[in-house]
Amino acid sequence: MKQSLLVLAVAGTVLLAGCSGLTGSETPTATDENGTEDSPAASVEASATLDAEAVAGIGYAVTVDAVNEGEAAGNHTVGLSVDGEQVASKTVRVDANGERSVTLRHVFPGPGEYTVEVAGESTTVTAIENPLPAARERMDGVETIVAEKRQSMNLTLQGQQNGRMIMRGEGTGRYDMVANQSYTTMENDIEFGGFSFVQQVDTWYANGTEYERSKNENEMEYEYETEETTFDDVAPTTDIPLELTNRSRATVTDDTVIVRGNLDSLLGLASIFANSSSGPGENALDKFESMRFEIGVDRETNYLSYVEFDMQIDGLEVSGSTGSGNFTMYTEFVEFDTPVDTAIPQSVREGASGTGMATSSSATASAALRDGS
Repeated sequence: MKQSLLVLAVAGTVLLAGCSGLTGSETPTATDENGTEDSPAASVEASATLDAEAVAGIGYAVTVDAVNEGEAAGNHTVGLSVDGEQVASKTVRVDANGERSVTLRHVFPGPGEYTVEVAGESTTVTAIENPLPAARERMDGVETIVAEKRQSMNLTLQGQQNGRMIMRGEGTGRYDMVANQSYTTMENDIEFGGFSFVQQVDTWYANGTEYERSKNENEMEYEYETEETTFDDVAPTTDIPLELTNRSRATVTDDTVIVRGNLDSLLGLASIFANSSSGPGENALDKFESMRFEIGVDRETNYLSYVEFDMQIDGLEVSGSTGSGNFTMYTEFVEFDTPVDTAIPQSVREGASGTGMATSSSATASAALRDGS
């Protein structure tokens, strides 16, 4: 079940880069030199709030709200200036008595102070050094990690299984980054085909093998399975290449640098699974329509504080069916370099080898999903 349904949760890499870009609908129109509206019956006013800090090399985004209090639609052009030079502009059409928002972006080339002006507002923006390379290096040096995990899935299945599958899960992962061992426990609430149940899944990894035991809340016995894989497939994301993203932006708070972005190219998606034995094959990559990510870096410790993915899928193979929808995964890093217990219980080894307690044959919805029947 893990490989067929939760393959979307592969955390092989995070791709992050600062790329400039603009969003919003553009309607080229005639405007005067000040960028004002072109209809005397329109009355468009623009306003914006400017962040005082930014991250060099990653997009700085300003959202401008345009409100038209006139009785006719009007066009309004807004520009973003840095140190007196316009670096971005966008024309937005606003309906009568309506409002629209447009986002302007700029990438500061390096750390320092910049004067930013937009929609009549002006402020000094301090661009700090990109913390992601240092965070990657810092995370590479940790010996153990404890992470709180949340995941959700909403897929519409067609094929051997038909209907909507909804899953919400949370749990804890413990990772020994030196010994390359891990232990993760998850509790998943699942709805599918008129069934609603809670599933407990415990997973261990050591020496190239992943051991899993699972059972539903009403079952007495566990089901076991093993899979040959790598530690990179099960470990949390800590490596952060800085390319192949678009529309990235950074927000700086008192204690966290938050970087958001999108990845929607086939090349970028392929790079995610390049080193993952459990990721989708080459022919399945085009089923991933896009990925949105968000990463938090603790400003005091320079550790990653959390990573979140939201993936849009269309037609991915799931247990003999095709699934379309979205999958979200959130990992919060809560402890570093503390003792973790990742030892595989003997009962799990015996159960996985078939020498332990027999597995449950309960005819539940989860069994049907695992078997594809």
